Amino acid sequence: MLGELVSGEVRLREGRAAEAIVESLRGFAREEDTSQPLGDDFLNVSFLVEREKEKPFLAAERELAEELGPDYDLRLRGPPAPYSFV
Repeated sequence: MLGELVSGEVRLREGRAAEAIVESLRGFAREEDTSQPLGDDFLNVSFLVEREKEKPFLAAERELAEELGPDYDLRLRGPPAPYSFV
């Protein structure tokens, strides 16, 4: 019972964090695509960013990583192929 309560609270906090992360980066992207998280991750999202917004997007990601601190590991990979968003 206690384990279920703790697990539920963890999922709730992860959901809030995921929403905040996506919301903070969404404004730089033309499109976004959320996929099922893998492994221990709680968020897996791809952003289609136009070339002229790439540097501001990366700066926002770095700032977000600093704000979240060492408890979060933000990983950027890409760029994915644009057809991934079709």
